[in-house]
Amino acid sequence: MQFTSLLLNSWSIDYLNFNFRNLQKQYIQGVKRQTQIRMDIHWYLENFFRRIKIGNLYKYSVFQQNKLLILSKDYKEMRTSFIERVLIYRQEILTKDNLNLTENEKC
Repeated sequence: MQFTSLLLNSWSIDYLNFNFRNLQKQYIQGVKRQTQIRMDIHWYLENFFRRIKIGNLYKYSVFQQNKLLILSKDYKEMRTSFIERVLIYRQEILTKDNLNLTENEKC
């Protein structure tokens, strides 16, 4: 709960993406993968690019090779907000999972 509270109150919330898997074709077909919270790659590149070299030279080189391509795109125009994604998750997944759980418990 503290992690969620930190995310929702942070100035960086505009740079987060809530990537839930439950509605994806592979998940429905039985390939279960965990939900992810991702950072906007453009923001990450501008703010943390040099720091990644310390921990992961491979990722640093990938960023270095693709830096101009990443900076040339406006990813913010192509996505919904973090809050909108959380609300979709709550409405489409958590509510339905709880309803299914309740129905199964009755049996």
